[in-house]
Amino acid sequence: MTGQDKVNIVAHSKGGLDARVYLANTQTSDVANAVMIGTPNAGSPLAHIFHNSDPCKPHVEDLWTTAADTTAEQNTNTICYTIAGECLPFSAFIFEPNDEFVGVSSGESLPY
Repeated sequence: MTGQDKVNIVAHSKGGLDARVYLANTQTSDVANAVMIGTPNAGSPLAHIFHNSDPCKPHVEDLWTTAADTTAEQNTNTICYTIAGECLPFSAFIFEPNDEFVGVSSGESLPY
């Protein structure tokens, strides 16, 4: 559709996990780069705490630290980049610098 051989994916938060699952499941060679911004690559402790009251349930369960989305295999045809940030005030439930939902270490980590 773009007229190009490859495209780039730029995704935020859970969208980064969705992109990783898509890339792992399809092993497509049509995506050159995946840029994930504030993606909970290792999950988020807040997803465990608030999942019963979250109106987005069951989707919030994809953000658990034990979720299958956080261990999607690498698509070797795509280069993945992560951008993790922090803002104030820090969430009291994440005991490291975070963007109020995703800890910096989770945003930076990939299983590969």
